[in-house]
Amino acid sequence: MRPVGGGGEGLRGEGDGGIRGARANGPGKAARESEWNMANGWKNVMAVVVAAGVVWGMAGCFREMISEVELSVPAMASEEAAKIVEKALWSVGRSQVGDNVLEVRTDITNHMVTVRYNNAELKLRNLQVAVRHAGFAVDDLPADEAARAKLPVALRALGVPPQTGAPNPAAGLEN
Repeated sequence: MRPVGGGGEGLRGEGDGGIRGARANGPGKAARESEWNMANGWKNVMAVVVAAGVVWGMAGCFREMISEVELSVPAMASEEAAKIVEKALWSVGRSQVGDNVLEVRTDITNHMVTVRYNNAELKLRNLQVAVRHAGFAVDDLPADEAARAKLPVALRALGVPPQTGAPNPAAGLEN
């Protein structure tokens, strides 16, 4: 028969024995496991919360910001000119991470180009400079003269807008 609550040597490591054994060895195995599980459970919960926060925060960093802008291209008066401008805009929108120009619409009658693009990767000035380097004046930027010289003769004649102060050969011509 085992002593209950006694001070025998057999009770020290068992953890389920008398009072003296429990006090000497601390809480029993089940209590120690419960404390360990609670501590690790909180660590796991915190790890999940931190991971969710990181994922949520990074989602904002990679969110696309789509903008639409109208560019004034005074010399874009033909289908050929519109195609050159479109090609320039599409090429500036290509990158290693994907296409940043989503849509290009030309309006030859009003000499306007509408561009939908990802403004997190591409800025308005990038679009304007692309049109400028295609040989056309755009908004407040004059045409790049070297690029304008490479345009077909019919397009070069229309390549100088009136706001630059240079004569416009197309002025006064009737259709």
